Amino acid sequence: MTSALFVAVPAITTEKSTTFYTVVLRKAYDQEDNVKYLKRRFSEFEKIHKELTQIGFHGIPPLPSKYIIQMDSNLEQRRKDLQVYMRTLVNRTEIRNSLPMIAFLELDQFCPEMIY
Repeated sequence: MTSALFVAVPAITTEKSTTFYTVVLRKAYDQEDNVKYLKRRFSEFEKIHKELTQIGFHGIPPLPSKYIIQMDSNLEQRRKDLQVYMRTLVNRTEIRNSLPMIAFLELDQFCPEMIY
């Protein structure tokens, strides 16, 4: 099942030796280019994963490894893995509508009409 919310993790940026992943949200049903960009650290992905697990969601894919050698190819693979991870979560309505996901993706600001 595909969600009405499209999510991608298209880019990696580094600021003061800190790596950020750009998370892009787009409403599939919106005719305009209504897009939201978020910058998230890997630790924030870890936090959302832990919160969802503690709530009791099952079948959540594993996160990529926290420990990688800071090589561009390794970071790029992690970016791709995080994109698959996020798409899996967003496609599950019960997870997308959970409080941790709403906060992580700022869904209450971007698409409150999808939250129920």
